[in-house]
Amino acid sequence: MRALVTLLVLLGATDTAAAEDRAPALEELAIPGYEPALVAPPRGSDAPRPVLVATHGANDRAEAHCAMWRAIVDGRAFVLCPRGRPSNRGATGPTSVYYYPDAPSLAREVTAALEALRARYGDRVDTDRPAYAGFSQGAIDGAELLPSHPASFARAVLIEGGTHGWAAPTAEALYERGAERVLFACGTEPCRERATAATRVLEDAGVDARLVYVAAAGHNYGGDVERAVQGAFAWVIEGDDRWR
Repeated sequence: MRALVTLLVLLGATDTAAAEDRAPALEELAIPGYEPALVAPPRGSDAPRPVLVATHGANDRAEAHCAMWRAIVDGRAFVLCPRGRPSNRGATGPTSVYYYPDAPSLAREVTAALEALRARYGDRVDTDRPAYAGFSQGAIDGAELLPSHPASFARAVLIEGGTHGWAAPTAEALYERGAERVLFACGTEPCRERATAATRVLEDAGVDARLVYVAAAGHNYGGDVERAVQGAFAWVIEGDDRWR
């Protein structure tokens, strides 16, 4: 099977702002040995809800990226945002920025964050087959950890990164861990070229893969790229009834 590649031209506005207005507030989640993560809990009943782990880029902050995913998820699941390590130690508040040292370090932090989420929310959280979202470094490291992480991520969104290294063995390992769908989102031409090849490798291994490309949007996750991801997110979670 060959990949479906969508060259997306945005048509009109979406309701991202409206979703943000009604989204739950972000909360800090203490994680032993790590900086506090951010969490956006779901709305509604106490029935178990799924999890989306959202990771940011290097020298970035979890707040803006977590807020974007909080709006896209729109209260249907927990949004869990590992913060990483400080890039500029001593800085405080909005001047502090963070990074993930490498994929193994991020994998360990994600594992600890999921454990802390279960400890706080108990039966309200369903950490089976979570979704993963990453931008830039979060996507690059995410693509490396996804084929082997014990959480067995079932769905993934990789924005402006995570397009390298997809050979048949890694794609097959991802499929064998139960991965079902991967969405690449690009705003630059190099990303589009690499993601096009990556979708073919993943599809050949049995993982549904798509690419949304917003020409000249640049290396970012906001604006037109965000709207493109929001428009494709229904496809990412399709078939998982927990997201209803």
